[in-house]
Amino acid sequence: MALQRLTQIPVQGVSSVQQLSAFYGIAVVLSSGLIALGGSLSLVVGEEYYRQYLFINMWLGYWAFEALGMLLFLPLLWPLLASPATLKQQLVEDFEPLAMRVWLALLVLLTSATLAFDLLQSAAYASIALLVYFPLLFWFFLRATVSSSVCMIALLMIGLIVCVLYGWAGLNPINTVQDLLDTIALAIVVTLAAQLVNVMAQERNRLLKHFRRQAVTDSLTGLGNDRALRHQLERLLKKKRHGYLAYLRMMDFGSLTDLFGLEAMHKLERELSAGLNQQLPDGSQYFRLSEGDLAALLIAVPQQADELYVQLRQLHQRLEQQAFSVGGQPVRLRLALGLVRIDGQLANASLYQQAAAQVAYQASQQPRRWYQLDNTTELIELQHNNARVFHQLRQALREDRFLLYAQPIQALQPQRPGRYFEVLLRMADEQNNIVSPGVFLPVAEQTGLMVDIDRWVISHTLQQLQPQEVACCSINLSGASVSTPDTLSFIRLRIEQSLLAATQLRFEITETENITDLEAATGLVKGLRRLGCSVALDDFGTGLASYAYLKQFDFDCIKIDGQFIRDVNDSVADQAIVRSICQVAQQQKLTVVAEFVEDESSIPLLGELGVNFFQGYAISRPQPLTLWLADALSQ
Repeated sequence: MALQRLTQIPVQGVSSVQQLSAFYGIAVVLSSGLIALGGSLSLVVGEEYYRQYLFINMWLGYWAFEALGMLLFLPLLWPLLASPATLKQQLVEDFEPLAMRVWLALLVLLTSATLAFDLLQSAAYASIALLVYFPLLFWFFLRATVSSSVCMIALLMIGLIVCVLYGWAGLNPINTVQDLLDTIALAIVVTLAAQLVNVMAQERNRLLKHFRRQAVTDSLTGLGNDRALRHQLERLLKKKRHGYLAYLRMMDFGSLTDLFGLEAMHKLERELSAGLNQQLPDGSQYFRLSEGDLAALLIAVPQQADELYVQLRQLHQRLEQQAFSVGGQPVRLRLALGLVRIDGQLANASLYQQAAAQVAYQASQQPRRWYQLDNTTELIELQHNNARVFHQLRQALREDRFLLYAQPIQALQPQRPGRYFEVLLRMADEQNNIVSPGVFLPVAEQTGLMVDIDRWVISHTLQQLQPQEVACCSINLSGASVSTPDTLSFIRLRIEQSLLAATQLRFEITETENITDLEAATGLVKGLRRLGCSVALDDFGTGLASYAYLKQFDFDCIKIDGQFIRDVNDSVADQAIVRSICQVAQQQKLTVVAEFVEDESSIPLLGELGVNFFQGYAISRPQPLTLWLADALSQ
């Protein structure tokens, strides 16, 4: 094993403790011992003069000379003979840093001072100056490469032996054989200590590099992580270079993980990462920031922006059209791609990372799931606007400035007495202007206010309704409320405090909502149905988990998303999709509601396809709940 480790020593020399042990064991101890044994025998046999000495003493002395020579020169000759150019390059690189040059100047100054003290016959000062060498040298051995260290060790030991031979630097000269052996022993000990310190420092540096590399590397894909992205952005900003940060988010990562498992999704992420690496421009850097979130740092000047946009759009389309294999099943991904220009207007790298994440969120809200931000001042304005909306939300919760609206849901066939409607939400700002939910709900989702808003809606709706007015009141629940454990107890308490029966209430769960706790969501649906409430799956067909949710949850109703309804009169594909959804619903004994019915002529067709209820402008626009109920009573 030692011989195998010795043969694995690289051209730059001994660089690990294992290699050093092999070097000591074979090259120094064993080889020098055998050479000394042969030399001693030849002296005894060939010269009668040497026979007067004990053979063992002569052999050990010879052995010490050989070992010292190998310790000093073999580590230097190894890289010198293997690759002189590499040795020279490493020496130059080692002494490039200013600290190393200062060290070299101090070493020359200390050597000059030591010799000067000796010439002035101040041996005590020369000895003290000699002691300063040790911390100075060990500092060097902790930082230098193997090549520089072995060169310095050889030079210093030669200098030490010369000083001892001539009695310089306050050292006693060699007068006896014992003095010579003591000097050799000292040189061997110092050389061993220096080499050991250097090799241990090399291993320490390798470990530090490994840990630093791990700290900026994603263990799953081998790409850089969020820390690596921040470092690269900081370098880009420091150099004032132009670039773009693309943020790619797998919108259905959580749902797909529930369906196929984390291992299959990790395999998908590796495949997606490899695809990015092959399809983006040369020089791009890639990062995995979290589960389902990837980023690419693209170096480009503004004049190349149009070309870059085209490339990214084409890549986005290819990835969304590509069928990835997940758990052995072909799956098409919904990918939100946000692009931010690195324009130097934001203060630091962290703000650009936040900007890219926010732009990716904006992309997820767009029909094509693409959003680009050419001027980060727009983002700053958006952040300020979101902050203003957040303040309005908090104020609306405190001052009851939310407004309840109702939108009727019309049945294909006559139903039980009372009205079937969905409760919608609006907000009044400081000037009592009506704010659309499309403005404040995204901010509420981002800032964690959805649970509070849902509970405000439930409480105030149940306070305003009378039993005789309602056949079925449909109320939306956000993904945050669905995943909150005490939502069921809150709803139960509010029903008990109201005049309505639980059977008059229906709660809608949006299929594309971010349900973070499926176990809690399943418990909520079952609990609501035990109370007597019905549960609907809203926006059906917009996500990958639509049919999986039908198996996982006990729904009473599904509401088909408007994208399949708007053009149903003219689209054969939409008709086929609606028909298939209705067939599944009939098998599951679920009622079907078509949303966004904007054309009265589509109602008969939808009825033929299997739809039971209709909701949209063709039926009625949303109206304030109190006015709508008052109108209902007057009729």
